[in-house]
This record gives sequence, C-alpha cells and structure tokens, in this order.
Amino acid sequence: MAELDTFTIFLVMGFAIIIVGILVFSSVEDSFIGGALSGTQRTVVTSSADESFAVGPENVETFLPYHMAFNVSNLREPAVHALEDWRVFSGAMFGSGSMRYSLDASMPQFMVISFTVSKTNSYAPLIIKINGKEAVRKVLSPGDYSFQIDRELLADKMDVEISAEGSGWKIWAPTVYDLSNVRIIVDTFSERSYVYRFDLSGKYETFRRGRMTLNFAENQGSLAVLLNGAEIFNQPPGNSQNVEFYRDNAKDGVNGLEFRASEGSSLAGNGVMAITYVTSQENKLVQPFNVSNSTYGNFMGGEVRFDVTGVSKDGGIGILITNDKGTTFSRFETAQAGEYRYALNATNVAKGSNQLVIESAGGGVFSVKNVRITV
Repeated sequence: MAELDTFTIFLVMGFAIIIVGILVFSSVEDSFIGGALSGTQRTVVTSSADESFAVGPENVETFLPYHMAFNVSNLREPAVHALEDWRVFSGAMFGSGSMRYSLDASMPQFMVISFTVSKTNSYAPLIIKINGKEAVRKVLSPGDYSFQIDRELLADKMDVEISAEGSGWKIWAPTVYDLSNVRIIVDTFSERSYVYRFDLSGKYETFRRGRMTLNFAENQGSLAVLLNGAEIFNQPPGNSQNVEFYRDNAKDGVNGLEFRASEGSSLAGNGVMAITYVTSQENKLVQPFNVSNSTYGNFMGGEVRFDVTGVSKDGGIGILITNDKGTTFSRFETAQAGEYRYALNATNVAKGSNQLVIESAGGGVFSVKNVRITV
C-alpha cells in the first residue's frame, strides 16, 4: 500500500508539471528578429542593441564616370602643297613676275619642288630661292622637272620663290616660263590630337578632383594632357597610366581635355575618367514589416519604440507608417536624445506590407537605435 501511495504521488506531480508548462508556454509573447510569426500578438525587432542608424542630411562624395577612346600621333610624313598654274617672266622692258609661296614645317629633312614647263622661250635660267638663298638656277625646255632642295636650306618657316632671269641683250622679249602642276613636297611632323569635353555645370562648386585611368593599345613616345589649355601631364606613359587634376585647372561649365603626342610619338587606347564632387543626401531609416490577415483581423494594438542618440544638428523627427493605403500614421517631434514610444491601433497599419519610416524634419541630424515594432 506504501508503494502504491508513492506511485500515485509521483503520477500526480508529473501531471501538475505538464499542466504548468503548458500554461507558461502559452503565456509567452511570440517574437522574431526582423520578421513576424503567427499569432494575435507579435514583436518585430528591427535593430540589435549596438546597431545605430544615421538620419538627416549628409554631405557625401560621389562621382560621375566618363569613357573615352583616343588615338593621337605626331609623326613625320610628307606634306604636299599644290600651287596654281603660273607664268614666270622677266625682262628689261617688261618687268618681272614671280611665283611666291610660304609654308611652315617642323624640322624638315627634305624638300622636293616639281612642275611642268608647258611653254618657254628658254632665253635665261629659271631660278628657285628658299628664304632668299638660291637653290636652283637652270635653263629649262618644255617638260616635267623635279628638284630636291639641299637640306641646309630648309627651315621651320620657308618662303619659296620661283622666278626667271632677265633675257639680257634680248631687250625686245622677256624670259618666259609657263608652269603647271606645281608641287612642293616637304616632310614634317603631322599632328593628330584628341579633345574630350565634359560639363561641370551644377557640380563645380563642390568639385574635388578628376582622375583618369588610361590604358594603351599603342604606346610609342610621350603624351601631353592639357585641361583648358593648362598642362596637367607630359611624359612617356606606362601601359596603364593614372592622371589627376583638381579645381584650379577646372572651370564651371564645359571643360576641354586635350591629348597631344610629342614629335615622333603615336599613342592609342581608351580611358575612364571619374569626376568626384560633393552632394547632399537625405538619410532616413526605412524598416519593412508585415501584418498578416489573421493579426489584422484580431488586432489588439501595437507599438513603435526607438531611441534617439547623438543629435548633432537641431531639427525635428518625422515618424511615419506607409503602406498601399498611403501614410496611415504620422508624428513629428523635436529631435532630442531619449526614448520615443507610440501606440498603434488598427487604423495605423494595413494588411500585408507596411514600412516604418524615421526621417529628419527641418534639417535635424541624429542617430536612431533599438528600433522595435510590435503588432
């Protein structure tokens, strides 16, 4: 009988423990970090204890990318100068008429002057002068001619004159040469540059710097880069080259970036330029949360709660709940450090997706921590 009493006691105690456990478990509030569980009362924790959100206007650096492809060179090659047909003559009684032509060439190494004598009386020589110095003196008959000019007569700037010597004792007739197909061929550096334009309108006041990364498929010689006419780079580049510039070389509005090759150079490739400037962005906290159909149908009230810390600029706080119905809850407060709590009813939320928005009002800047939404 004693053993039966002990068994009965333990059996009764076991049932009692189970019943107490069921009661305790059913009384605990359902909770979930960053989401929602089924039930009539649930808590959504949207931030951990050490997580802080900056709210309010903030100046941040941003950049705009520009892409370019360039092909520049400054190589020596022959330049052909074609002149019109001309009658060259000279005589004691008839005066004279000569052909004159001026040209520029960078460090020329050779010059060839060619023409056709279509008609002449060959009374006296035809004379070719370079910068006043005689290069050719010869009596010519009708035909095609080509004369290479001595290198020591060549210069960066040259005045070419083709004339006829007077006929001397044949005073009744001048020396006449009718010239056609006149060509002056001179070698010189022929430059091909590249200009890229970009607009800093609306960005110049907060412009910080520009940075180009240039990648070369062809890399022979030296490259000069000019911004609005001011040189910002001039040297033989690497296969990948960075070039930077700052506010002192830039200007408000359209800027011109010019690539130029030095003499004897040829460079081609592509580049990316990043223009960095400061812009203002409005930071706000946006936390989505969901209200199920069953929760909404048995809504027993809820709460929004958060802490404000680190008020660095006076202003206000806007607390909003938005959903497909629009804004269903809104409060505006002065930004002060402390805890903020707001009770919610069924009109403050909607079935399905909602979001809590905490934003700055009146330029306030502050931090938000420990955000909790209970629905």
